[in-house]
Amino acid sequence: MSEYLTLDPADFTVDELESAARGESPKLTAPKAVILLRAKLGDQFAVERLLEIADTSGFDSRARETAIHQLGEIPDTRPQLQQLTQNVNPSIAALARQTLER
Repeated sequence: MSEYLTLDPADFTVDELESAARGESPKLTAPKAVILLRAKLGDQFAVERLLEIADTSGFDSRARETAIHQLGEIPDTRPQLQQLTQNVNPSIAALARQTLER
């Protein structure tokens, strides 16, 4: 039998989640931090933060990829994803293009 750990966004501050998204937390992986950040902020307020994470090289690469996937799940984020297709990191730009094609 496997055990599951349930994480509640209310248990973390926005700063803690952003720090974990940079790979600076031993307790929380960067991708999980991004998902929790979206849940904590709600889609309307998360879009700007997700775009910042995806577009900024100082964040963990897995967090950046997760942020793009999360943006792809939020309605009306095509302009933000289009902006990411111009990212200097070819992997980020390619993932944004793939997300737009879905």
